Amino acid sequence: MFFGTRKKPDGPTQSQIDYAKELYRMFHGRELKKSELTKENIDRIISEYSNKLHSVINE
Repeated sequence: MFFGTRKKPDGPTQSQIDYAKELYRMFHGRELKKSELTKENIDRIISEYSNKLHSVINE
């Protein structure tokens, strides 16, 4: 048996999806559509909007 060798999921985790949805809602005032929930889009939203959020907080 191989313990601790669990494969990581290919797509984003539920917490990443929730975080991306919340960031998007803060900046655009609307929900993400189901068709917009791609791995690439979620990664882009998290990196882009996290940076924007941190710059707003630090001002």
